[in-house]
Amino acid sequence: MRKFVAIALLVGLSACAVVEEKGDEISIEHAANQFLAAKLQAEDYCSTRGGKAEHIMTGPRQSSLLALQTSVSVFRCVNASAAKK
Repeated sequence: MRKFVAIALLVGLSACAVVEEKGDEISIEHAANQFLAAKLQAEDYCSTRGGKAEHIMTGPRQSSLLALQTSVSVFRCVNASAAKK
């Protein structure tokens, strides 16, 4: 049982939350050390729009419940040819 709780806690802590979807941009809140998870979620979102995710910015780290540090990253969907440049 303890193993299950520990795994569930780790999965929950590493998850991302979409803060805002606005046109071709998406803002994702994530654990400060989990940028890759946010990037993958942005790639998922952009693939439904026929493009690739381009990182625009990541806000400063913020402390939250249980002293976890989170950040919000903003991505823009661009067509695949523009993303290669």
